[in-house]
Amino acid sequence: MLLKKIYSEPLGLFNEDITKNWVIIFKKWLNFIFAKKNDLSNPKEKKSLNSVWKSLLLNFIDFCLLSSESAHIKDAKKHNNINHYLIVLEFSINWIDYIIKRSLERPDYEIIFGRKDWNLSIYWLDEIKTIICDLIFKRDNYEWIYYNKWLRKIIPFFIKKQESKSKIKFSDPIKYIEECPIIELLNYHLFLLWIDNKLFYENYNITSELKQKEPVVKWIQNFISDSYGLKDINHAINEVDILKKATETAEENIKNFKLAKEYKNIEETANRITKEIKELWFQNHNDYIKIEQFTSSIKENTDISTIKIHNIYKDLNLLLAQNIKKTIKEAIDFRNKLSLSRKEFINNEINKLENQINERTQIIDKKDKERIKLFWILEAQEAIQDISEAYLYLNRLKDKFINLQWQVDLYFNLKKEITERKSYLANLDDKIYNQIMWLRQYISSFREIILDIHNALYTEDISNPILTFIHTDKEQKLNINISIEGQLSFWKNRWRTLIYDIAVLLNSINHKLNSPKFLIHDWIFDWIDKTHFFLLFNYLNKKAEEKDFQYIVTMNEEFTKEKALNESELVKIEENSIIIFTPTDKLLVDNR
Repeated sequence: MLLKKIYSEPLGLFNEDITKNWVIIFKKWLNFIFAKKNDLSNPKEKKSLNSVWKSLLLNFIDFCLLSSESAHIKDAKKHNNINHYLIVLEFSINWIDYIIKRSLERPDYEIIFGRKDWNLSIYWLDEIKTIICDLIFKRDNYEWIYYNKWLRKIIPFFIKKQESKSKIKFSDPIKYIEECPIIELLNYHLFLLWIDNKLFYENYNITSELKQKEPVVKWIQNFISDSYGLKDINHAINEVDILKKATETAEENIKNFKLAKEYKNIEETANRITKEIKELWFQNHNDYIKIEQFTSSIKENTDISTIKIHNIYKDLNLLLAQNIKKTIKEAIDFRNKLSLSRKEFINNEINKLENQINERTQIIDKKDKERIKLFWILEAQEAIQDISEAYLYLNRLKDKFINLQWQVDLYFNLKKEITERKSYLANLDDKIYNQIMWLRQYISSFREIILDIHNALYTEDISNPILTFIHTDKEQKLNINISIEGQLSFWKNRWRTLIYDIAVLLNSINHKLNSPKFLIHDWIFDWIDKTHFFLLFNYLNKKAEEKDFQYIVTMNEEFTKEKALNESELVKIEENSIIIFTPTDKLLVDNR
């Protein structure tokens, strides 16, 4: 795939003064998107080159290749009246020209695409993505894993654009999408390098599956605990057994029409106990009255006075009638003894009554507790009294039982699956290890391309780059790394990205793989030594004589001044620029 043209429909969105009839035409091999300061009437006036829309042009290219609407495009739409335009990109694949048009106003609908020499068709975004992905990347003889849903996962490797100059990131050539984990990106790298990615894709899928299932297991535990008031999964199992038994009992009771009767018996039992408690209370009340009477009689004065002699005499007469001879003195002593005997008798009676009251009170307490329990059952179960209410009760039991049983079963099924998948991953790790050992020999040709680029850039004595495919205990199982010794980390990361990306591009061309034959780098040459830059320039120029490819890169005039380029070097940059911006000649026409 090579880029041909980009323009708007209708024409007029891009500045005519710096384009060819409002069209930007891409060349083979080197395409600079260059920005420089023009001659200003006031030499003290300074205008920035950071707002001339260099990166916006790259975003429009990516937009036509079905990226989401970037911050650059949103900002351009906000400050310019451009919604009525379509962005049009022309490109070629295997010497066939294609054209795609995408609306700025409705980017997800009515995307127009087809061969340039045929009638064009209208597609929705999701539909056209799969078509474009197959067109650019599908390889009929690639035996391993490829999906036409990968377009927006692989294209960013070839289009490395920055949101802002302050956020330039070329820190890792392998992790070219910040939001994607390495374990996923490895599959795309191996695909681009024509390497078997089946085991790694399987590892990615299983690992992703585990990351989804493990939180679900924890969520189920918390849900069961919160919803059913259970401490843990073991208590949930016990509760399932209880609910199952209660459901079976309720079903049996309904079957035998006993449920309503059982609750009626509960009511009758409660009423009977209440009646018994009242009876015991009444008996205690009567005994309390007796105790009061006995106590009162004991307190009476038992002394014999002369006034009472007459009464005693009558008693003596009665006793004499029974042939008992007693003197008055004896009669008095006898009456006193009789009084003491009566007091002792009454005390004994009071003790008996008190004991009876205590025994009844204990019985009342016991019966009262039993009655309270019956009342609680009736209240909690709403005193089910007929078969229709019994069915409602049964349904509630069944719902609770089924829901809890389902949650418990799901928990154990997931735990089983997780255990099995982890065991499978352990076996898969051995296979991946063996494949990595084999890859070390397979990638020798790719390593030679990297070494070739490196040696072209570094004429001084510096260690050769090291390309490694190493097995790791981390989840991705494979580390792909290119290291350049003797370089500061800031420069090293940029050169690592440059060398690796260009090597992937040239490798795909060498093996005639269906793949983009262009590479876009935004601001990658800032702060890079001019000598190395022109060494790369000459290297790519030489390669362009043998192969068709495009290298598209943004650059500011500051680079040429900081690096003190001579006239011929500056001419090389301007001659290879497909568009030159200035503070007054920006990409978009000011049509607000």
